[in-house]
Amino acid sequence: MQNLLLIIASFLLCSISKVQNDSGIEDKEISEKQSDIDLDAAIKRFSKAITFETVSIKPGEANVPELLKFRKYLESAYPLMHSTPWIERQIVGNLSLVYTIMPLIEDDDKFTNKPWILQAHLDVVLPTDPHKWDANPFGGQIIYKPKNLHKILYDPKTNKSSKKFSVDDIDNKDYYLYGRGTIDSKHIIMSIMEAIEHMIRQGLRPNTKKLILSFGHDEEVGGMNGARKIVSLLGNTYSFPPKGGKPIDFLLDEGLTVVKDVLPRNTKLAPVCVSEKYVMNVNISVESIGGHSSLSGKENAISILSGAVTKIQTKEFPSFLDA
Repeated sequence: MQNLLLIIASFLLCSISKVQNDSGIEDKEISEKQSDIDLDAAIKRFSKAITFETVSIKPGEANVPELLKFRKYLESAYPLMHSTPWIERQIVGNLSLVYTIMPLIEDDDKFTNKPWILQAHLDVVLPTDPHKWDANPFGGQIIYKPKNLHKILYDPKTNKSSKKFSVDDIDNKDYYLYGRGTIDSKHIIMSIMEAIEHMIRQGLRPNTKKLILSFGHDEEVGGMNGARKIVSLLGNTYSFPPKGGKPIDFLLDEGLTVVKDVLPRNTKLAPVCVSEKYVMNVNISVESIGGHSSLSGKENAISILSGAVTKIQTKEFPSFLDA
């Protein structure tokens, strides 16, 4: 479930990259051009993206037909991105996507030419108990839901709409877009695509900054066939110091949503994630002397094992920001 505020906020955040065309357009002109965004169309494209059941089931097992349909949809929804000569798309691991957006001026000696990488993933988690959802998890419907009312404002599968969405709707807490991927993480993919397509439509292009868009297809099950192969591809050219190769200037992966009511005075907050937890698998085994239950000791294998699990649960690992 996703409040429409996030769609707009993430889209605008991705739209403020410093760009320049052949005539030397300035930042102030860019902000004026942002007002030309067709918000209604952008929201409905995002709504349509939710209808593709790009589920990752387990490592090596994905809904391939839906991932291919989603790829075709991105091509049709953003034709300029897929026809502009200075944007190259590579298909990695058969299903993941990497876009390289070349700058107007490419100079290896300039600091500004260290690329930025924007990441997201195409796949989603299989919905559990879909009958308990307020709407079809792959319906992509935009619903007006104040208290007990449940009115569909837009259905992407029928393309029927009873409303044209505008900036005035951003703060309406009763408008929701339901579905898998609304916050993890098709909203990021669609906001990035919207921003780049809008940039091209306005005749803009990055000046000296190369942008790389990295969209894996199996992040929800470990990324072994998506992210790992993208790293191998990009690792031929780029790397983080001190490993040699051309350094990367900036990498932004999926993060948290825009939240409200967390800070005083009803302030909206867009948290920036600078670190995250990782998974660690631990195998614990206990061997003890057997015997009859009528003569059991104070401890047995089960109680010892339980104590070890409890210690792991109650002892937090230290937090740190350095990699």
